[in-house]
Amino acid sequence: MSLCINPNCQTPQNPNNILFCETCSSGLLLQNRYRVIVRLGGGSFGDTFEINEVRTNKTKVIKVLTDNRQKAIELFKQEAAVLSQLHHSGIPKVEPERL
Repeated sequence: MSLCINPNCQTPQNPNNILFCETCSSGLLLQNRYRVIVRLGGGSFGDTFEINEVRTNKTKVIKVLTDNRQKAIELFKQEAAVLSQLHHSGIPKVEPERL
């Protein structure tokens, strides 16, 4: 299954073999390389998803900022900076931003 992360989508579950959501037409491949599999959770300013990198077939985790207030952006960046310095098998590695 492929999950649409458009917050306004009424039916986010989609088959894996399509590129656009059947309900809202949003793209299902983030940056043309990541397919969202499942929502793992959410907090006060972001949602966390399990994703699959389609070229390597590796499972990864992505956090999507859902609050665009300046304070939320600062906290989001601070969290990424802290996580990038931690090295533990239970903590996902932070990859550089790719836009």
